[in-house]
Amino acid sequence: MNPHILENAATYVNAYRNGMSRRGVTADAATLRGHVVRLFGAVYAAILVP
Repeated sequence: MNPHILENAATYVNAYRNGMSRRGVTADAATLRGHVVRLFGAVYAAILVP
């Protein structure tokens, strides 16, 4: 596992959640997981998205 990719994926997840909360919408875990899987891979999605 590459720590740099993990850090980028974590930054992406936090930015996604912060953006959704600024809009007053709850972040859908399935949608977020799909984005992370597509961009970073399933392992990173399993670690970062509960």
